[in-house]
Amino acid sequence: MRPSTLITSVVAAATAVAAIPVSACPEFNKEGFAIKYPRLYPTAAAWDPATCLLFVGSRVEPKVIVYDPYKDHILREIEIPGLEPKSDYQISSIHWDMYTAWWTFLATRGNWEDLRDPTQAGNTIIARYDFSKDRFLWTIDLEGRMKDWAYKKAKWGGFHGLEVDDRGQVYFAGTFQGSRDHWGNIPPTTSIVFRVPGKHVNIRGLVAVPGSYRLMTHSTDTGYLGMFNMGCEDNDVVPKWLTSDCMSANVKILDIQSMTLPPKYLENNVMLLTSPTQGVQVMQSFGWKWQPDDILNKHPAYQHTFGIIPPTFRMRAEGAFPSDTVQVGPSSVYVMWGHKVGHNFHGRVKDEKTWFFEDITEAVEEALIIKVRDGTDGQPTDWNNPDIYPSADQMDERARLQDGWHLNKEWKWKGCDGYRS
Repeated sequence: MRPSTLITSVVAAATAVAAIPVSACPEFNKEGFAIKYPRLYPTAAAWDPATCLLFVGSRVEPKVIVYDPYKDHILREIEIPGLEPKSDYQISSIHWDMYTAWWTFLATRGNWEDLRDPTQAGNTIIARYDFSKDRFLWTIDLEGRMKDWAYKKAKWGGFHGLEVDDRGQVYFAGTFQGSRDHWGNIPPTTSIVFRVPGKHVNIRGLVAVPGSYRLMTHSTDTGYLGMFNMGCEDNDVVPKWLTSDCMSANVKILDIQSMTLPPKYLENNVMLLTSPTQGVQVMQSFGWKWQPDDILNKHPAYQHTFGIIPPTFRMRAEGAFPSDTVQVGPSSVYVMWGHKVGHNFHGRVKDEKTWFFEDITEAVEEALIIKVRDGTDGQPTDWNNPDIYPSADQMDERARLQDGWHLNKEWKWKGCDGYRS
């Protein structure tokens, strides 16, 4: 069997729904804040704008901490059913569903990064949780599927990246051999297997573009962004890689760990990609959002890197690394710092540590300011090229189109190679 990216899909009954109304959270403008909790070692964080709470996953235990940053108080500890607190699982990804207010947790064997043998890919459990009722809707143990794919010589595992679309389907991505799976709101009823052409395509990170059928990922082999159009027929789901032709002055970082579209940028055209070694990559999309082609303007859409926010010297001195980014409150963006388990902190190994979130909002927006400068500070020389960036008339024409036209709501893929109304 020719090596290929593996894509599987498990579909439950689900239809598109509107986002739930959320109460406005107070402004949160701290330069940084800490969570004091024994052995937290955070891996991922997500914000719940309906309750104004921060959820943080642990690297050393299958546990999620619910934290109120306004009161500096831990409200709840959520444990995955069937997993012992001291087991070797970790919470690799968490996600708040803006359409149902439910949470999804991805628990992966803690040592999956060391298990490159496909027969020992590391088990994974996915769980759907209702915070308002403090109950799990369902959990699924993927051990059987892991073993099935291992038997077929497919490397399938190392999941790190979680998203939910407006049809209530849960997606998660695998670091090695480009795995991706998706499930419905309820325990799945059918299973479909996709094979995407490509040789040893490893992906990490996942983000859904709100209001669209597009699911973005990142290749750890090439540093390119990839776009899946989930509006395609099942057997037509293939990634369109945003190569150098559509990523102007792109900085390609291979070890991206997480991808976020901060809600404060309502147009969803700013993406933050977190690398544990390089820092936070600030990208912005022009033309059609996060796509290879701008059909209306008859030229490629462009994604541009405006800068990388490096780890600070102080955090590097403590052995910390950027782990994730998260928006807290209505307008503040933070980077979450992680540590290796058992790290040496000022000569002492500490299990109980103050875990730090640092405000990078100003740094992100300073990076984006480059777009209004004229020929300086790293601005691309073709900034005013009309073949890349739309003119005022084109932008006006676009503004008068029906809402959502550029997000594939009214325009569907025609055989996933073109468009039709």
